[in-house]
Amino acid sequence: MIGKRLIWEKKTTKGYAQLNLNIPLLISDMTNWDEICKAIIPNAILMKQVFNQF
Repeated sequence: MIGKRLIWEKKTTKGYAQLNLNIPLLISDMTNWDEICKAIIPNAILMKQVFNQF
């Protein structure tokens, strides 16, 4: 439904799991922050729309 590969990371020692999108940008690199936001925000909205159905 999302159309992208999600990576499920189970953190067994910490008692939770998380889903990650494979976005090839370094969040720690503040020089391309606009590019990072353009990649993350539409994907976050899409994931919210998809997961709200469940």
